[in-house]
Amino acid sequence: MIEPIKATLTKTIINSLDPQEIIYAEVAGGGANGNAGGILIYIIKDKQLLCYETNKFTDQENYSLAEELLLKHTDRHYEHEENLESRLFDYVYGGLGNNVFIHKNANLEIKENYFLYLKDDLEYAIYSSVQGVFNGVVNGIKQAQKANKYR
Repeated sequence: MIEPIKATLTKTIINSLDPQEIIYAEVAGGGANGNAGGILIYIIKDKQLLCYETNKFTDQENYSLAEELLLKHTDRHYEHEENLESRLFDYVYGGLGNNVFIHKNANLEIKENYFLYLKDDLEYAIYSSVQGVFNGVVNGIKQAQKANKYR
């Protein structure tokens, strides 16, 4: 299984990110429990799993740019638009101020404390910022599956 390589999310990376490549992302508000003010973005480059991180308390500009990028491609804030099918991410509430965005084409398998993502016969481990967010996302995915709103 391929573990993520963590890296700081910079303006250059944000500007070069193709939203289609984002598998999983978290945005935590400043008052959120767990990774308060943090953003995580998971992508795969050259068969390596990268986890980009930033925090609004240490880098407000990049936090805002990353948040804007994610919100622009999700249905959470565009519920009244007709073209929801074009949105890239499903929104799942991670609890206590934590917002999670999962690519609509990413089928995440729920494991004990992480999500497993399969691509090109390779297994990638995707971790939520904290256990509480993981639990919230698992619950949200299961509820959406019951309502036939998630793969």
